[in-house]
Amino acid sequence: MLDPPERLRKAIVAGNLAISKRLLARFPELWLNVDPAHQGWCNLHYASFHGHYLVCFHLVSQMSRVRLNESSLCDLDLVTFDGLTVLHMPLRHHHSQTLHFLLQEFLGARWLDRRGGPVHRTPLHYCCVFRFIDGVKLLLEYGADWRLPDANGDTCLHLCFAYGGLKCIEALLNYVM
Repeated sequence: MLDPPERLRKAIVAGNLAISKRLLARFPELWLNVDPAHQGWCNLHYASFHGHYLVCFHLVSQMSRVRLNESSLCDLDLVTFDGLTVLHMPLRHHHSQTLHFLLQEFLGARWLDRRGGPVHRTPLHYCCVFRFIDGVKLLLEYGADWRLPDANGDTCLHLCFAYGGLKCIEALLNYVM
């Protein structure tokens, strides 16, 4: 049988809310459960990457309870080794509902405009790369800065043109004008 951190991680990746809740009730300290073998992803990274909205909701509520009791938790605990946040994770597979929920929980420029990954891109950059139109609209609505460049000097508009995101260009122009 697997140890509890590994069982919890597997349940979260599979989207199994019942097992996740049961394991977190028994081992509440495992809500973060950083995986050093996978660039420092925590449980919330896995749940948001796979679009498991209800698991994300439960983990965030668990995080809120832990933050009340623990002062040792900081925002860096929710950032991977290469700087990706939980807002970067649902974008590749266009998980709108998960992104919308996370945007309500992780407000502010430190989350919206945080650069991560090999080319230091913001979540809005990733939306443009993956042609995620709903993500572009949501991030702009919540105040993401569309003018920020990545490490290559590319802005969102550059990335939309490079990756063929014509609808994303339209969404950006509608926001700007």
